[in-house]
Amino acid sequence: MKKILLTLGIVFAFTFSKGQEEVRLTFSGVSILNPTFTSYSLNPSIDIGVGEHLNIHYSLGFGVRGNNKFYMHMPGLAPVGMLAFLAGLGNGGEFWRFVGIVLFILPEGISYDIPLNDKWEMSPFININSAETYAYGVNNNFRYKFSADGGIATRYYFNDKIFGQFYTSAKIIESKGWGASAGLGIGLAW
Repeated sequence: MKKILLTLGIVFAFTFSKGQEEVRLTFSGVSILNPTFTSYSLNPSIDIGVGEHLNIHYSLGFGVRGNNKFYMHMPGLAPVGMLAFLAGLGNGGEFWRFVGIVLFILPEGISYDIPLNDKWEMSPFININSAETYAYGVNNNFRYKFSADGGIATRYYFNDKIFGQFYTSAKIIESKGWGASAGLGIGLAW
């Protein structure tokens, strides 16, 4: 276990040391519109600069679907990582704990910041490690569907730390097909 933690520590130190431009924490209202899947949620998200303009992205969302039942958005492999880690605690050993940690911390996606001027920036993004969990039916059974999206976000900085953000994307949800997603939020950068 010490080797695993040391390896992860070195990887994070190397990844986030030089060139880390900023960290952004955003709170957004998000809507997904799809012919067979509609949801509305509040999503805290974090973008971590790993290069001069490159960021990794994580988000978690809680809300309701069009049928007024529970909905949650999360990184897609996080639950698999938790299960692998727990298997490693039981009898799977160090390997499964390592796999579990890696899958749990795997980013949801990446973005690239393009400054337009001192106040505006645009960020094309792609998220391929996402999932949607939702309740359905009279018994409120849960479904877990992998999803992915790609789109563009734009941010307006009110000052060095506070910004407003709008994004729109094309989104695909496992067995639900293509749709659109959009969000509007406010954030803090440091």
